[in-house]
Amino acid sequence: MTSRVDGPYKHSFWPSLLLGALIVIPPGLNLSQYWLHNPLYGYGAWAPMLVVLLLWRRGVGPLPRETNPRRFGYWVIAAYFAVVPVLRIVQIANPDWRLVDWVFTGSAAAALLALVWQLGGSALLARWWFPVCILLTAVPWSTVAEQRLTNTSSPAMATIASEILWTVNLPSVDQGHVLQTAAGAISVGEGCSGIRGVQLAVMASLFWAAFFWLGAWRGTGLLLGSIALALLLNVLRVAVVAGVAIHAGKLEAGERLHDTAGGVAQLILIAGIPALAWLLRPRAICREPVEARQEEVRWGHFTARILIIAAVWLVAAEAAAEGWFYHRERGLHLETTGWAVRRPLSVAGASEQPLPAQIHEAYRFSDGLSAAWHDTTGGRWTLFWLDFGAGEISACTHNVHRPEICLPSHDSELVQEFPDLEVSTESGKLLFHHQLYRRGSQFMHLFYSTIEETGAEPRTVADWTYSGRLGVAWRGIRGQRSEMIHLLAETTAPPEEVRKAAGGYFGKLLMRRS
Repeated sequence: MTSRVDGPYKHSFWPSLLLGALIVIPPGLNLSQYWLHNPLYGYGAWAPMLVVLLLWRRGVGPLPRETNPRRFGYWVIAAYFAVVPVLRIVQIANPDWRLVDWVFTGSAAAALLALVWQLGGSALLARWWFPVCILLTAVPWSTVAEQRLTNTSSPAMATIASEILWTVNLPSVDQGHVLQTAAGAISVGEGCSGIRGVQLAVMASLFWAAFFWLGAWRGTGLLLGSIALALLLNVLRVAVVAGVAIHAGKLEAGERLHDTAGGVAQLILIAGIPALAWLLRPRAICREPVEARQEEVRWGHFTARILIIAAVWLVAAEAAAEGWFYHRERGLHLETTGWAVRRPLSVAGASEQPLPAQIHEAYRFSDGLSAAWHDTTGGRWTLFWLDFGAGEISACTHNVHRPEICLPSHDSELVQEFPDLEVSTESGKLLFHHQLYRRGSQFMHLFYSTIEETGAEPRTVADWTYSGRLGVAWRGIRGQRSEMIHLLAETTAPPEEVRKAAGGYFGKLLMRRS
């Protein structure tokens, strides 16, 4: 990737390469929280390394001389660095807002492409644009896309797995996201929907398409084939886990195999995609004709001085973003939410229950409690309280798992939304959303609140609109710590009676932390 030493642009390429690294750091600050805390996007940390590998493999190559001066790239890069402070402020206030992550990462990719064009013109841009755009695969999908894929894929996985089990004399009946078997009901939820395999297949297939220089048609074939392979491996995984449980007559037998089967399926997928790409590779790589007169990559366009200015600007931008929140928070009293559940439980018949494995997987909480009891009419009540400590970017784990997003993936249909329930306790007031869900013939009332402790104001009901999120950034509100409180009521009682009972339970169970 170095230039010829006898050319007119004999400069080190390190400032230009390090400038490219500086461009991707700002959006990566927030994306890394997804890579570390969200199991769906753990693969994202590999994207920058894969891009570097592809750029090294493709190299610079001979470039035709371009007579027109190139200056537009400077303005694109300068514009990107100019908006970094604003994007960081919005991002810090809304670490779970995936639209901002897409805008931020897309802007960084545009700046990288401008950098490439400035260095080597259209010829180098033609060689490097596709590897650079692979960075976008590390950005989380929108929650709507995740929900639709999960809600579509999970029932399909259950149906196909049921057909496979019947062919081997292991009867099972698919009911939406559930397989009814002789061993019991087996849920085919988000973890078995195949979404992880599909997301990994997208990034891996694009990487190997670039690695083997596949064209548009071969690359599209690899992408579709990789997604099909990921879904096939997932349905086989579901069938094997369910089959083992049915054969043993115990659900625990399948649960013990669940993670192992998932790991084996992922390894097969990781090995199968490059094998498919190798089969699709062209016999010979067709390279563009090069004019007789050639030029060097103009590494000298970006010197060490420009690199230092960019680095200082990014440090100043991060400091400015922190200063924005400090200025807004200065002089304001930090009201500690500090809600907790009274122990011992003050509701008759209530007992603590182990938190389900799905909650441990979806939420990276610091402390938590689950309790269950029955009321006088036989209705079952379940309380979940999760605490997220300061500095843990809790919004990345609990805001993306809101009930209206996750419950439909478990065969629960939102039937009705009620006015918010205001609860008065000895320690203060709380506001809870109230929703009614239906799963089959069973109805479930849900009361929930996410309480965020901020440096400006306490929030118990979040505003997820664009104006609400931008308003949070403008007012300098960022989460310090937060809590989630969910109360589920599986009962056929009238809504008003359920609301009254919920208010009474909250009053008995919740208290301010000392």
